[in-house]
Amino acid sequence: MKEGYVKEENENLIVWYSGVCYWIHQNDPCKDMVMISEKIMNEQIDYNELFGFYKIAIQRKSDKTWILLGDNAGSQFWVIDYQKRVFSDRLLELKEQREGDIDPDYGAILQLFSGGYILTEDTVIKNIKRTLSEYCYYISKDSIRRKCKGLKSFSASDGMQLNTLMEVLCKDLDEKHVSCVCTGGTDSRTVLAHLIHYGIKPKLILTGYPDNPDIAVAKKITDTLNLTLEIQDPSLKEEGWIQTAFDFSDGMTDIVGAFRHFNKKQWAMNEQMTYEFGGVGGEYYKNHFFHFFQWRGLHPTYERAFELLCKGITIVPSWGGTLLRKIQPEVEKRIMEIVCTHFEGSPLSAFNEVGMQILQSKSGVLTNQFAPTVLKIDPLTEREIIAGGSKGAVRKHRMHCWQRKEIHQACPVLSDIETDQGYSCTVNSVKLFVERIRMMIFYTGRLVHRIRKKLGLSYVKSEPAYWNRDYADAKDTLEFDQALDVCKQLGVIGEKVVKQEIPLTKTGEILLVGMMFR
Repeated sequence: MKEGYVKEENENLIVWYSGVCYWIHQNDPCKDMVMISEKIMNEQIDYNELFGFYKIAIQRKSDKTWILLGDNAGSQFWVIDYQKRVFSDRLLELKEQREGDIDPDYGAILQLFSGGYILTEDTVIKNIKRTLSEYCYYISKDSIRRKCKGLKSFSASDGMQLNTLMEVLCKDLDEKHVSCVCTGGTDSRTVLAHLIHYGIKPKLILTGYPDNPDIAVAKKITDTLNLTLEIQDPSLKEEGWIQTAFDFSDGMTDIVGAFRHFNKKQWAMNEQMTYEFGGVGGEYYKNHFFHFFQWRGLHPTYERAFELLCKGITIVPSWGGTLLRKIQPEVEKRIMEIVCTHFEGSPLSAFNEVGMQILQSKSGVLTNQFAPTVLKIDPLTEREIIAGGSKGAVRKHRMHCWQRKEIHQACPVLSDIETDQGYSCTVNSVKLFVERIRMMIFYTGRLVHRIRKKLGLSYVKSEPAYWNRDYADAKDTLEFDQALDVCKQLGVIGEKVVKQEIPLTKTGEILLVGMMFR
């Protein structure tokens, strides 16, 4: 194992782990990971009783069998080469072990190019897969098998209050080593409010161009709480940044977007930050994955869940190659099967289960790159918090009402600071009513904009918006031209497609595939 993992052992097994793992029968992080690992090895553990942000690898000494698992939140995982029956925490390490003997996984590439993430456990390399949060994996000299953890559906769990989890997480933290993402929205502010409530004053970190509206909000929060704020400007790139971004992405996600996270990790390591708290997962508490059906009056089924949540990662782009079109029916069938397996319990629970796999596939691959050097903690992704916080009628979760309540209870001084959308985090009923009216006007404006765009009446800016500038920089590089040629040779981009036909937002994914198979 690499540096950063803790190693413990007894006469029966050896354990390597990173992160923080809690057992509901203890108030502190598990002091005896060997005891927990013995229970896991002997299949005597209820995985619903474990929470936290961690990954564990256990080796049984008698027969050298490995058991691998990540946390229930999906923030950390392992990568397994099913052909060689070896594993690592890095895809690129397994690639190196194959010494260039790699083939593309066209189903994974289709998902990546279409939706920007890979929902299945596959990677872009055939027969190398990541572990999923709902399973533990057994690797012996003869086979690889996975066993379902038996995690409760969201509807079958009473859940946990956010303040309960945050109290446990904050118990032994040294604030000198704690940072927290501070954006203009409500989700990171919800987590920050609880850190402040439990006596932790973290250093705040934000990545954004100078005209990013998040910066003004973050500065107000910083001044209000008398904290320090680090603003990372993505335009400051050194020579070779694309290769650096590829290495950090581990060949798992859009490398341009990953570069911003690489800079955050470098800052955290230079500042000796051990933890980075963030607000990933706030979608659940807005019922983001379910609200479509409420206002459309539709009966929720797995077919509709697939149509609204997942179909976007099975549609071959207009610039996609023939091999992607060939694999499309198989990918659609596999993803439909994944969606079907989650339809137990209440409809809300089922849609959140699908949503959880989506967010784990999007954000978990980045969180995993921080570990084990820096532990990235997103409390809102913890299953028990989702189970408790996302329940109830959808109307009760509009206007970020859950986050507003949590912020007001934990740190009221943050309630009146406006978000990047111009709304407060107030719980005052009169102010909330006014903000609801403003939001209705906002959505009406968006609808008009879409209609104008379809009619060809929208004004198009000559310069890319601030969130696309990194992609514009990357698309103008030699590395992108080379990656485009490789993708054409692989058959995942059409032979006659020209550079101008590729959307800016797909630049990082094309770079990833092209650099992986160059």
